[in-house]
Amino acid sequence: MFCAISGEAPREPVVSIKSGLLFEKSLILKHIADCGTDPENNEPLTVDDLISVKSASKVIKPRPPVATSIPTLLLTLQNEWDSVMLETHQLKQHYHSTRLELANALYEYDAAKRVIARLIKERDDARSTLSQFKASHGTSQSNGHAVASDNTTADVDMAPVTESALPEAMVQTINKTSEELSQTRRKRKAPETLATIEEIASMTEIAENTSIHTAKEPTSLSLDLFTADIDGNSISWALLAGKDGSVYILDASNKCESEISHAKAHSKPVTCAVWRGASKKSFITTSFDHTVKLWNVDRVKNSYKIKSAIVFDAHKDRATMVSVHPSGEFAISVGMDSIWAILDLDSGKIVASVSHPEITSGYTTVQFHPDGFLLGTGTNDSLIHLWDTKTLTKAHTFTGHLDGTITSIAFSENGYYLASTSDKETCVRFWDLRKLTNFYTLELGPIEGVTGIARVRFDHSGQYVGICVGNELR
Repeated sequence: MFCAISGEAPREPVVSIKSGLLFEKSLILKHIADCGTDPENNEPLTVDDLISVKSASKVIKPRPPVATSIPTLLLTLQNEWDSVMLETHQLKQHYHSTRLELANALYEYDAAKRVIARLIKERDDARSTLSQFKASHGTSQSNGHAVASDNTTADVDMAPVTESALPEAMVQTINKTSEELSQTRRKRKAPETLATIEEIASMTEIAENTSIHTAKEPTSLSLDLFTADIDGNSISWALLAGKDGSVYILDASNKCESEISHAKAHSKPVTCAVWRGASKKSFITTSFDHTVKLWNVDRVKNSYKIKSAIVFDAHKDRATMVSVHPSGEFAISVGMDSIWAILDLDSGKIVASVSHPEITSGYTTVQFHPDGFLLGTGTNDSLIHLWDTKTLTKAHTFTGHLDGTITSIAFSENGYYLASTSDKETCVRFWDLRKLTNFYTLELGPIEGVTGIARVRFDHSGQYVGICVGNELR
């Protein structure tokens, strides 16, 4: 097929509907622009009267016959070679430019890393110098006074201190305690005397004491047990605290029927009371009156008395809970003011007061990890936060609870798991601290008159979990 004007095979063939002839599109468009008629019959012709002809063949158009001679072939090959060389030269230029840009970017990246490393080193040196300065001058910056005499129960006010890092001595205590406990825990196996499921199911109440507390609704808000060899005697004490602001120590070995001692600890309800640790006859309380107090249990003749107290004014709102570090040397308290404070139990100082801009709903619970290097806190807005105890920074946030206040959190003795409860869900959520996921939820189902769970705790073997729900223990 050939163009009716040029007589050559067209590259873009079109057909005129006026004459039915084939034309090269570019030629017929020029003719229409000049004359406006069909070249064959001179009838009026417009662009709309042209129909494109499409070919199904994908074969490349062959060279014209004139290009088949040897001189023409050589000229064609020379032109193609020149084009290839020109393109190769351009590619080399682009390649060289890219190498220069990459080298410059790598140099800037390396310089930035060096600057960051230098700044981190300067920051660490400054923190170390600051902690050494505070440790060496701490005795001259007393924020409390001496413990009261044996015959009084005076309170000592402590001014809050806000710091960005822990003293080096406390960091060493955390590291040492963590190493010792983690090694012991790895070797620990479930004891042969571990109770079976049947034995636990057959447990019954062996003691009840309703004579303590003086409020209209005599309710105990906290319970903690203490077992140790003190003054040559093996003792087992139960520490209770209630709405009337009093604390009681009962003889657990005598089914809590006999009272060891009691004291009016706070002017408002006591929210938490925990023993300081093994072989230390002291305990800590938190209260609605915003204070955290450290109490000593002293032996007077043939009896024990709850006597002196040190007050830590670490909170501006209700102090809700306290947890003692496994070393027994310091504790952490939390409050509705969205602050958690580190309390040195030996010196009576507030070592640090930590707040976070994203946490404003208040803390309701706190618990140390068994190794002491990690801290867990629960809030009023159903969140659980994990903190690095040494750096005082937030490590992770669990958001699995749908609603309500976090009422309790507990770490398993193996250090791998965390259990949590809220006041709006009748379930216990279990978290894997290695994968940071909610790997299991224990649903208790609807319970009449109960909307949530009050407390959850692991046993020492880590095989069982105890739950306080309503007026039941499961």
